[in-house]
Amino acid sequence: MSEHLGSGSTGDPAVDALVDHAAQAAQLPAGEHRERYAQVLDGLERELDADPAAAMRGPGQGAVPVPGDTPGERA
Repeated sequence: MSEHLGSGSTGDPAVDALVDHAAQAAQLPAGEHRERYAQVLDGLERELDADPAAAMRGPGQGAVPVPGDTPGERA
């Protein structure tokens, strides 16, 4: 994971992954920023709507996927 500007971890691994995903926009052409931020916003909305107990169970058991974390998926 990349270092967050100033604050470190949010304490929620899925949110931290989404923040890192947003930070990677700096490495993309400007024309791809809108799509990246839309992915991040969708992911954050899923996190807010998710069952907190599902996240504690871990990946593959109800956790919210992060765009780009699926093999073969282009972030």
